Amino acid sequence: MDPEVGPPAPPPAPPIWSGLRLPGWLTNDWPLVGLGVTVMLAVLFAISALFGAVAGVATSGKFGAAGYGAAMGSHLAFAAFGAKTAVSFGRENGSALALGFLPLPWAVVGGLAMGAALRFARPRLPDERRRRIGYAVKLAAAGGVALGVIAGVLDQRSRPGSGFGSRLNGGEVWFYATVLLLLWGWLWLHRQSYRMGPALAAAYRPLARRAGEGAVAFLVVSAAFAFVGLVFSLVVVDRNGAQVALLFGLPVVGLSFGAVMADFAMGAALGLGSLFAQPIGHLSLARFGLPPGLDAGAAPVWLFAVLLVAPLTVAGVVWRRLEHLRPTQEQDALAAGAATALGFAGAAWLLALVGRVSLVAAIAPPESSGGLDSALGLLQGRGPGIGTLISAQPNPITVLFLGLVWGLAGGLGAAFLWASRHNARWQLGQEADAGGDPPEEKP
Repeated sequence: MDPEVGPPAPPPAPPIWSGLRLPGWLTNDWPLVGLGVTVMLAVLFAISALFGAVAGVATSGKFGAAGYGAAMGSHLAFAAFGAKTAVSFGRENGSALALGFLPLPWAVVGGLAMGAALRFARPRLPDERRRRIGYAVKLAAAGGVALGVIAGVLDQRSRPGSGFGSRLNGGEVWFYATVLLLLWGWLWLHRQSYRMGPALAAAYRPLARRAGEGAVAFLVVSAAFAFVGLVFSLVVVDRNGAQVALLFGLPVVGLSFGAVMADFAMGAALGLGSLFAQPIGHLSLARFGLPPGLDAGAAPVWLFAVLLVAPLTVAGVVWRRLEHLRPTQEQDALAAGAATALGFAGAAWLLALVGRVSLVAAIAPPESSGGLDSALGLLQGRGPGIGTLISAQPNPITVLFLGLVWGLAGGLGAAFLWASRHNARWQLGQEADAGGDPPEEKP
């Protein structure tokens, strides 16, 4: 048969998005991301609810409070990422909890949940750098969205009859949870030797290590002040239930409270906010008084000894490091002291920025009307119950300045003293060049 004669068929039209191809690390592993988010949320809410249930039973002495404690404690899952949260049970339990800060010790729970999700996905992912890093980024983004949606669902006013109310901001929870989950993911990948950024230059690594030692020094000081504050609180409180509540509150508010007290010990004034529209004032060494109040006078003379805690701590860290390094130049000793002081001041500024304490917690008898307002009334002694009110907000800029001043006083002072005792001299430019290669001779 003769072939058909006609015009040739036109070529197929190219697709509109032919040049757009998403990378594989972005399009793959989404089912595994969903499973990872499930594992992360399960660990996060399980730890928070268990802590709340045990705390409710221990403080009230009744096993019937376990359910209320679990529901209240589950809100700590949002507080682990710095979101403001408030929950109350009205007539049924008369308990209330409100957090307006990032509980520094409790923030570790978010890191544990992120680590559990990454461990779950590790044997199910190929050993490929981009796939693993991309999975961590997608997990953080999906986890932030899931927490934001849950917070939006729980955000509701008190229902008639039950008195249950929960106040959460879904957008706030989504933003802070995503940022902190990215941070925790980066830390877990860093532990597994997956680097997502250029390493520091070899010349700056020793200084960065000294700055890290200064930051650890401030954390040690904060932990010590938290322990001292806990001991004083247990001695002052004369009710067993309140003492148990203090012990259970330490993992949530302990390190933040210690950091605030460390700021106070450096001379920073602590703004105490207001209660029922009545200003409480502020605390400082110059105007403190025992007990503190609006008309409080100056602190006792012996209390000014705490000003020496910060410089002596930095000096001890610098001296210990110099005994290990034994530099021969005074410049190197001073550089170590200055870097440690910078790390100390940086940690103080960061904790003052994110670790401001604003906590309201109360447990009332079942016949109480409940609610946050009645909880504040309990804290003022208007009725029976167990309550805690902590509100202290130091100025981060003031804390940065004072931390730098006291850190440099201790770090440079210890460096000067160590250099003089070990004959570490100041090396001039000519002396430094003398040990190098001889200059080339011109023909």
